[in-house]
Amino acid sequence: MSRTGPYRWMILLLGTYVVICYGFVFQTIPPILASLIEDLSLSHTKAAALMGSFAIPAIFVAIPAGFLVDRFGAKVVGISGLLVFATGSSIVATGGDYTTQLLGRVVSGTGAVVLLVFIPGMIAHWFKDAELGVAIGVFNAAVPIGTVCAMMGLGVLGASHGWNTVLTVSAAVSVSALVVFLLFYRAPDGEVDGNKSLKYSELKSHLHSSGRKIWWLGIGWAVFGAGYFQFFTFAFEYFVAEGFTVQKAGLYASGPMLSGMLTGPAVGWLLDRYGRGWVFLLSGHVGLILTLGLIPLVVENPFALTLVIGVLASIVSTVALALPPVIMPAHTLGFGYGLLAAMLGLGNFLGATSLGLLRDLTGIAGSVFVGAAVISLLAIPVTLALRNPETNTE
Repeated sequence: MSRTGPYRWMILLLGTYVVICYGFVFQTIPPILASLIEDLSLSHTKAAALMGSFAIPAIFVAIPAGFLVDRFGAKVVGISGLLVFATGSSIVATGGDYTTQLLGRVVSGTGAVVLLVFIPGMIAHWFKDAELGVAIGVFNAAVPIGTVCAMMGLGVLGASHGWNTVLTVSAAVSVSALVVFLLFYRAPDGEVDGNKSLKYSELKSHLHSSGRKIWWLGIGWAVFGAGYFQFFTFAFEYFVAEGFTVQKAGLYASGPMLSGMLTGPAVGWLLDRYGRGWVFLLSGHVGLILTLGLIPLVVENPFALTLVIGVLASIVSTVALALPPVIMPAHTLGFGYGLLAAMLGLGNFLGATSLGLLRDLTGIAGSVFVGAAVISLLAIPVTLALRNPETNTE
């Protein structure tokens, strides 16, 4: 199968489905957060740690995983990661206490890290000759779709059948990702999947040859995880506390993903046509700073605001995932996506725990969104650093 042939669109669908499953499993906790707090007698800090713990492995595993993708290829690393992902989700589903669920989230998060490293690189490899921005834009709808399904479906399911049922469904979804990957993954004809001549001692050279720009992009990605991503940790509980029904809370908490899944391909097309990714990034980050802080002030009908937040976040995420093939050498691409996954994990963990602590200390549900906006301010200077010509921007 040629890299320019029609099967590349099957690869795009495959990668998109796997990451839809990731988004669904990642967002399993927020719709049942209030039930877990009540049934297991948890503080908001400990409950939020179930979200943050999913991201912890990325801090330690993502960069080595990226190097392993460069060395062994997507098939070997992908199957291994999906096995770990499904195993961790099963531990969460069968564990009836907080400690076991925390352990399972860490295990599942370890596998999820691998997905976030090899899937974007796999798609970039198949589409590097043409339409990369559009492909990444389509792929970027995966997490929004998974999140929307979780937010809009699992809250209702948890209310009617309990949080144990929700965790069981989440485990089944993770297993389906492994099955689909085994059935449909292929490498391009005539191309070796990975480069087994790479030695682990060469990891240091990857750090140097990848360039400085990927590090600036990674720091901005961490801030994105610490700020915007925490909307989904706390939004469902916040809207329920504000008096909205479970159904409306799920809709409002899914708002950013509903609009984001539609705007990603358009952003990718604009990036392909005009370039200058740092300008798109800066506009997205500035918009998120303004809109996240407005959430506690828009009480009557916050849905429109959440849709705007989704458009802005889609700009940031589409551009950030499309830039590595442009700003770094091709042979270090696995490392580049590994770095982004590590930084996102670090941002997610620090954001979830710090904002959970802020919620406990203030007792004000809306304080987490103001805190997220303040954190997001850090994205401005690092995004401006991406325009430095010495870091090979365009």
